[in-house]
Amino acid sequence: MKVLVMMLIITSFTFSCVTFAEDPIQVGYYDDYPLSFQNDSGEPSGFFIDLLKDFSKNSDYRVDFNYNYWSKNLEGLADGSIDVLVDIVYTSDRDEIYDFSKEPVILNWGKVAAANHLTIESVLDLEGLTIGHLPNDYYFISEEGLKNQVEAFKLDVTFRTYESYSEILEAIDQGIIDAGVLNRFAIHEVYDYSAIREVPINFSANNLLLATNEGENQEFLQGFDDYIENLKADRNSYYYERYNFWVNQVRRGPFQVFFERNRTYIVSAVLALLLTMAFSRYKTTKKVKEIKATNERLETINAAIKEDHALIETLTEEMDQATIDSEKTIQKFRRIITFLANAMAVQEAEDTTDFLMKLFKEAYELIDTLDYACLFFYNGGEASYVSDFEGLTKKPLDGIRLKNLFKNKEQVKTRKKLQLPIDETIGFKEKQVLKNLNNRIKDNPYSAVISIRYEGELLAAMVLSRSCEKSFTPGEERILLALGNIGASYYLNEAFRETALKFQREIVYSLVEMLEIHDEYTKGHSEVVANLSRKFAEYLGLAEDVVEDIYWAGLLHDIGKILVDQSVLQKKGKLTLAEEEMIKKHSIYGYQALNQSKITNRIAEYVLYHHERYDGEGYPHGLKGEEIPLGSRIIALADSYEAIGSSRSYKKGLNKEKVIKEIKDNLGRRYDPIIGEVFIEMVQG
Repeated sequence: MKVLVMMLIITSFTFSCVTFAEDPIQVGYYDDYPLSFQNDSGEPSGFFIDLLKDFSKNSDYRVDFNYNYWSKNLEGLADGSIDVLVDIVYTSDRDEIYDFSKEPVILNWGKVAAANHLTIESVLDLEGLTIGHLPNDYYFISEEGLKNQVEAFKLDVTFRTYESYSEILEAIDQGIIDAGVLNRFAIHEVYDYSAIREVPINFSANNLLLATNEGENQEFLQGFDDYIENLKADRNSYYYERYNFWVNQVRRGPFQVFFERNRTYIVSAVLALLLTMAFSRYKTTKKVKEIKATNERLETINAAIKEDHALIETLTEEMDQATIDSEKTIQKFRRIITFLANAMAVQEAEDTTDFLMKLFKEAYELIDTLDYACLFFYNGGEASYVSDFEGLTKKPLDGIRLKNLFKNKEQVKTRKKLQLPIDETIGFKEKQVLKNLNNRIKDNPYSAVISIRYEGELLAAMVLSRSCEKSFTPGEERILLALGNIGASYYLNEAFRETALKFQREIVYSLVEMLEIHDEYTKGHSEVVANLSRKFAEYLGLAEDVVEDIYWAGLLHDIGKILVDQSVLQKKGKLTLAEEEMIKKHSIYGYQALNQSKITNRIAEYVLYHHERYDGEGYPHGLKGEEIPLGSRIIALADSYEAIGSSRSYKKGLNKEKVIKEIKDNLGRRYDPIIGEVFIEMVQG
């Protein structure tokens, strides 16, 4: 009996120590060296792979890696054979299908490789060429992608689809195509080919993330986001160690590249041909069916037209009369459209109270035979306000909630004998205001209430009252409904404007962060220059929008250094002439990158000319005097003030007095002598 008990105890203890691990996360990856690829041993490798392995080692998640083409990985994510796809760019279209990680892993952008014998300096030089790309490649299909740029310039270009960047380069090398769309990492493979070169076309910069099917593996994505965020906060972390290894040091040898490219070339070509033939046959069959169905519909429509011809002639006279009757309503809607176009621009903010008063005035003038009208609204606080055109001007109503005054849920409500409820708990002044309002409208047979809501909350209401024995017509009710929609759209527009501005700021800060990773000596420099430039622009009394543009240009003035070799930027000794010329190109690189985006193209010129000199001896174009934009001259002063006063590995910074003397000695040569004197006056305080 004792033996049996001991066996039961041992068995129970054994099972209590057993843990049942969850199924591993299936991670799909593809060849995108050095971010993810399959090495010579058939093992997953690359920057993303290293981070996921380290995340798995330091968390409860186990991961298995599944190698395939980019397009096949998308199919695998759709059919559930993989759970997570690495090395993918977020787009709004993809967001409808997938959930993405939030913390950016690395920044990437599109590049173009072309045959050596072609002269290509811009997108316009692609006229008449055949260009290869990956299916569903972000750098090809995005709004700023190469396809949209070619279509925007109406260029005659032939596109061909390939399964990998390696296949695109092989096709260029063999003369099958003229050029190809790659990313900034794949472009380094052109150096393995004597007949291919990189051309100066950059586009579609964006962050690379992880993606899963919508609603799946949320805890995994959140855990990976937290992991990346913590690593990026520590400059000595595993993230930066692997980043430097893969991005700046590792390059595959020519023999390895040749082996990888030819291993699947024949199979991929045959597969692509079969898929193209099958797709073409499917499209042809589908188009024939559509044409047949369209012909049948046209025959039906023609028969109906003949039958209705007589009826149309009869109705024409009635329509003419209806047109005359409705012309007045149409004119009112035109006025509403004009008001909407003037009041709802995203670019400029307007005080909410001013907007509501303008809308209130439009309502009063658009509806005929009104005897009285008033507006209730919130003015940024708890208390509601009331205003009209006959004495009440933004009068506060403490303790009165609009939802208690107007309990109807409809956006427009017409009533007979409207009376506002009076709560006995409110103050004496508030009671008097409501009683006076009720006295004004009590004898009016008809009233209408327009409710303006945002996200379910009542934010404003208009009361329109008429003394004549005439109810509100359907046309007038449509006008009232349109005014209510405009009011609700205003609040939605304001929320969107704030979101758009926040997104723009995050993009700019991400670019600056990438520059600081690339060049450690710029850390903090850009922010100091930006703040000093903005302070000086305000000191000069420039307009608010110009001050903001100068601030953002100051923040991004050195962004072009991302494209300058890191060894040159961080060289401690004297630079060669070639290295100096390389660094001087950073202002051009910055201009080209910023000018591509609608968010930053306004400040691109400030960045391009911030190294021009007042005497014409600067770069890149040798502008002189006031040919240089004012914003560039301001940034040049702020940049020099910060740079001269800061210590670097190759120099010691000067004190404030010597910095000011250095600037003063160069007025009229390096710097604008007029604003330079004002700048010195400002920094001396």
